[in-house]
Parts: sequence; structure tokens; C-alpha cells
Amino acid sequence: MSTDPIRIAVSGASGRMGHMLIEAISAATDMRLVGALDVPGSPAIGLDASAFSGQSSGVKITSDLRVGLNDAQVLIDFTRPEGTLEHLSVCRELGVKAVIGTTGFTAEQKSRITEHAQHVAIMMAPNMSVGVNVVLRLLEVAANALSEGYDVEVIEAHHRHKVDAPSGTALHFAWRSETTVSLNFSLGRDGTLVAIGSSEHRVPMQASNQGQCVPNNAHGIFLPSRDVVCGLPTLSIEESQFAACVFTR
Repeated sequence: MSTDPIRIAVSGASGRMGHMLIEAISAATDMRLVGALDVPGSPAIGLDASAFSGQSSGVKITSDLRVGLNDAQVLIDFTRPEGTLEHLSVCRELGVKAVIGTTGFTAEQKSRITEHAQHVAIMMAPNMSVGVNVVLRLLEVAANALSEGYDVEVIEAHHRHKVDAPSGTALHFAWRSETTVSLNFSLGRDGTLVAIGSSEHRVPMQASNQGQCVPNNAHGIFLPSRDVVCGLPTLSIEESQFAACVFTR
């Protein structure tokens, strides 16, 4: 088995997530940055991909997809749906695998990604945080156990720079809860959360014919049961994220 570092290209290289990804790759011993992409007209074009950190990677940021992907084995893409699809077309042409953290895709765009995945390996998730993915699994178990007589609300808040609403994570929470009786969304982008990458998701699951549900305070789920009537303990599963660096782990 080869022990050579995986050769990585990053799209959106001058953005917040791009910077975090480049820092994570630079700190890793099993990966090497070989390509950095940004949109045409970006002031970062031609600069070293690590210049923002005062370091030198030897990789210049380019808007030419074929140049940026020429030596890459994998593209990591946290950009916008239209850009991601354009990148995937070239990945498919060059045989470059892709890791997609972009959210906000339409059903038609997702079907195009599925078609690309028949030709090149793609790993795609609405949230790359390990903690959130643990919560997603627990939510699926809870939804199956409480499949009748419970109402569900997905409550999410993000920093004001978050583009899509509901977020990909909130939509995935809803999808994992699809066996339940009813589902509502409550969204927040009012700047209450100021740290870039910070977010809160709450998924209270409340019996339809019982009293008030006391929600948790972050990512996770609150599962009231008939015990609530008796004042007995309830189960609350929580996960919080306060910075976008959790997506690069």
C-alpha cells in the first residue's frame, strides 16, 4: 500500500472554509496541497494559497480548473451549488475524486451529482462535523422509536453569513425524522451567533397530546416521553459547534 501523501486541491481557496481546509492540509502528514481554486476575478488569483497565514505552500491560486486539478487525486469543495457542479464536471473528465461540503442543492442538482458519482468517487455530506453526524444517527433511532404520536420541530440558527436556509444540516435532521407525525422549521440568521461557522440546531420531539416540551440549547434532540407527566427524567442529546474548523477534522 502506498504511503505517499494524498494530493489535494481545494476550491474556494480564498474563502473562510478554504483557509481552514488549507491550514488543516498543511498540518497533516498524510495529505499535500497541490491545487487551489477560486473564481475568476478574485483578488487572490496568482497568490500563494497559504499567503493568508504568512506561510508559503508553493501552490498558486488559479481560476483554471484543469490547471488547479492537474496533479490532484481529490478535490475538497465547500463553495456554492453552481460552482460545485462545474468543478465536478472537470473532476469527472480528469478522474479526480471529490469531497463535497457544499449545501443548498436543488433536487435536480443532486440528481446531476448522483450521475457524476457513477463515473468518479464522490463523498458528500451536509455537515462534516463528527458530532453532528453522531447526532444524526441518534435522531434516526429516536424517530423510529417515536414513530407515532409525536410532533417534531427543527430549530436552527447560524451566523449571518450563512447563505442557505434551511441549512443542509437542518434539512438532513428533517429527513432523518421523516417517520414522525409532523414537522416544522424555525430559522434564524439575525446575527445572534457572531462567530463564523457557529450554529445551533434543536430538534424537540414532543408527544402530540402532552404538555410543553422544554427544548435543549444546541445541536441535538430532546425526547420527552410520558415520564414528563410524572416529572421523571427525560433524555436530551446535545452537540454544539462554535467554529467552522470542526468541518475540517
